[in-house]
Amino acid sequence: MLKYIVRRLLVLPVVLFVVTLVLFVLFLQIPVEQRVAVYLPSVRSNISEADYQKLVEKTIERYGLDRPFSVQYVEWVTNLVRGDWGYSPSWREPVLEGLLRRAPATLELTLFALVPAMLLAVGLGRLAARRRGAVPDSLVRSAAFLGLAFPPFILALMLMNVAYARTGWFPPERMSLATSLILRGDGWHTYTGLLTVDALLNRQLNVS
Repeated sequence: MLKYIVRRLLVLPVVLFVVTLVLFVLFLQIPVEQRVAVYLPSVRSNISEADYQKLVEKTIERYGLDRPFSVQYVEWVTNLVRGDWGYSPSWREPVLEGLLRRAPATLELTLFALVPAMLLAVGLGRLAARRRGAVPDSLVRSAAFLGLAFPPFILALMLMNVAYARTGWFPPERMSLATSLILRGDGWHTYTGLLTVDALLNRQLNVS
């Protein structure tokens, strides 16, 4: 087991290199005039065409978007290591800041989904192993196959339609309206960004 973990850790830098290289190659397929938008904050709607072209030219020169591929890639990786991940026009903030602000909610959602999924998988796996070749084994195999083949985003839309639109069990966003009012109150303090943990630290057990 230890050897397996060590091998996976040794392969990780190679995987990261290949993934970043592929992503960067795909990104460079976009015309440079369109890639400029990634480096620009929101531009005034009343800016003239000439001023916008000057801004584009200055941005290309500043970030070296017309340099050779190898030079741009090395600079891009260096900026990633330094924490300069660029600017997100859709978020209207630096990418790293936006990711760090949203990471606790993503982590919390992942943990709440991972724990019951693992328990269910282990339980169904043991059932299928005990009844190998029987009906339970076939049902578990079929469910696993459909789960892997079914597009996750379609399944998510179906669950949202059932859990929110049809039954109203869950709010459409991360939290309900009542919870939002509590979080915006003066007595609420954000410690970790994890809603469940912060609710316990704030002694607000009615947060949902």
